[in-house]
Amino acid sequence: MKNRKLVLVSALILIALSAQCENTGTPDEEVKSFLSVYLSLKFTGLPNPEQMKRLSPFLSPNLQELIRRASKAQEEFIAKYPEEKPPLIEGDLFSSLFEGPTSFEITKTEIKTNRANLLVKFTYVDPRPKFGSTTWNDRYILLKDSSRWLIDDVEYLGNWDFAQKGRLTDVLRQDVTDNK
Repeated sequence: MKNRKLVLVSALILIALSAQCENTGTPDEEVKSFLSVYLSLKFTGLPNPEQMKRLSPFLSPNLQELIRRASKAQEEFIAKYPEEKPPLIEGDLFSSLFEGPTSFEITKTEIKTNRANLLVKFTYVDPRPKFGSTTWNDRYILLKDSSRWLIDDVEYLGNWDFAQKGRLTDVLRQDVTDNK
C-alpha cells in the first residue's frame, strides 16, 4: 500500500513538473507578449542591461548572445571614439522602420516542428498629424526550445528607400565585425 501511494505521489509530481516545462504559449502569444513589453520600454538602439532583463525571456540564446556582443562592441567604440556616434545607438532593431511601430497585428503564422515564422503587420502613427502613418510587414522567426517559443531573428520586409534591410542577426553581426 505504501509503495502504491509513493508511486502515485511520484507520478503526480512528475505530471506537475512536466506541465511546468511544457510550452508556455503559442508562437503568436510569445510574439504578442514580447512586442507588448518591447513597445512599453520605449527605447531605441541596443537595449541597456535593465531592458535586456525584460526582453531576454522572449529571445533565443543565440539572439541574446549577438545582442550582448553588439553591446560590448558599442561600448568599445564609445571608449575608442568618444566624440563619434556609435553604431546601433538609435533606431528600432526589431522592425524595419527607424522610428519603430506604435501598434502591431500578427497576420500569418507558419509552424514546422520546432520553427515558426510569423508575419507581423506594423503601424507607426506619426505624432505630427500632417505626416500620417506608415504600415509594413516584418517576419519574426521563432525556435521552440524545451519549454517555449523564442524569437531567434527578425526579417525586415519594409519596402521604402530607407527601410532596414536583411535580418536582425546580420545587423548585430555586422556591428561586431565592423568595430574590430
